[in-house]
Amino acid sequence: MQCGDSPIDLVYCWCDLADPVFRAKKEACARALGIAFDGEANSDCRYASNDELRYSLRSVEKFAPWVRRVFIVLNDESSPPQWLDCSCSRLSIVRLSDFIPHDCLPTFNSVTIEFSIPRIREISERFLYANDDMFFASRVSQDFFFAKDGFPVFRYMDSRIDVDDCKSTSCYLQQLVTAYKFIRDELGKCGDFAQAYGRLPHHNVDAYLKSDMLAFIERFPDAVSRTIRQQFRDPSQLQREAFASYALAVGHGHFRRTMRPWYETMFGRPHRDSFYFSPGRKSLTRDFARIRPRLFCMNDNDAVTDEDRKSGRAFLEKMFPEPSSFERVGM
Repeated sequence: MQCGDSPIDLVYCWCDLADPVFRAKKEACARALGIAFDGEANSDCRYASNDELRYSLRSVEKFAPWVRRVFIVLNDESSPPQWLDCSCSRLSIVRLSDFIPHDCLPTFNSVTIEFSIPRIREISERFLYANDDMFFASRVSQDFFFAKDGFPVFRYMDSRIDVDDCKSTSCYLQQLVTAYKFIRDELGKCGDFAQAYGRLPHHNVDAYLKSDMLAFIERFPDAVSRTIRQQFRDPSQLQREAFASYALAVGHGHFRRTMRPWYETMFGRPHRDSFYFSPGRKSLTRDFARIRPRLFCMNDNDAVTDEDRKSGRAFLEKMFPEPSSFERVGM
């Protein structure tokens, strides 16, 4: 397969818990289902906006100007951020009901949304997916995400989980286990999937082929249906890693570690493709200078304080001070 100069789009999921309409609908749905928000899977930090999207879009324009179009996925009733210029020619606002089956709505589950993304009309065959807290940290070319044969590159950390005996109560890790077991049982540990099996994905900007995602959905309709019908996160769901593992198992993807070999770093190349941290990290500036990542994720969680978020915002403003064409003038 050769994609040549075919376009690459970028998809974000975005919501804001401060939006009273969104919050009321989410809480009403949770009460009806008996869902609690004191756990890691569905806590408030999963839905809060700290203005990360503004800086992520600035990083796209600065370091990945070849991105053709940006799709921002919103809940049907949600308003986009006030600073966003929705008239921008490179921007498309997409509502959940535009591409998710109506009997799966309403949903407040990012996994459900991610498993439906290939159904978005007009999205390119090759596309990137990001959360709003993911950023480009240096200039990257298209071949950072797609190899010469046109297939996507999937990145993993060195850390592993015991797929057959994972004792963690983390919903995220349990979903990874579910995804790894599913692909192993259906396809076996073949191809580059054997190298990725059990590793933690880098949790950052990822590349996909729409056709492979649709092929997965068509091949495993029952598993996909069980996943997208969950309105909130649940350990029984397939994590989107299932798409990457499927592509690696059928020879439609390439495995990469996020840390480069020592001999490459000797020649001045970045030490890591991807860096993950929480806002307020005390050694952040020093660590950034040492690691020099291509991508980074500033991930909020229940341990993060408002002071940490303020510090993280200051870091992003220092890295990306110039407004992008996605922003309204003066906002």
